[in-house]
Amino acid sequence: MSTERFELPTWESLSLLRSRQVGRMCVVDHGFPVALPINYVVLAADDPCQVVVRTGPQTIVGRSEGPASLEVDHVDEVAREAWSVIVRGTLRHVTGAHGLPDPGPWLDGRHHWMVLTASAVSGRRFVGRPGTDVFSVEWQLKTS
Repeated sequence: MSTERFELPTWESLSLLRSRQVGRMCVVDHGFPVALPINYVVLAADDPCQVVVRTGPQTIVGRSEGPASLEVDHVDEVAREAWSVIVRGTLRHVTGAHGLPDPGPWLDGRHHWMVLTASAVSGRRFVGRPGTDVFSVEWQLKTS
């Protein structure tokens, strides 16, 4: 089986992003990148895309500010189909009254609100095709 890779248009990437509630927030901690699972919600306005998270103030994500990304994936191993969306941008703390939608974190004590404002949104779809190759996925980030 071989796999074909397709770039997704921004509108489809945003639609897939909105279809999920859990992704991995990627930040730099003590000089190293780290990806952590987090609940999120995408604001209705698309330009620029904004992702709301609620975390603990002393967590790695809660202590972060600045460049960050969110990755959200779906993989169907049986059908050998997958998609992946990456939002790259700037993570900032939110204080005071804000009226943001609640992402509903699974863990208690998550009362620190943050917003990731996107500078780039990219997505890929991977579709298995009959063949003799093995299944592999390789990312090539779009630099727009």
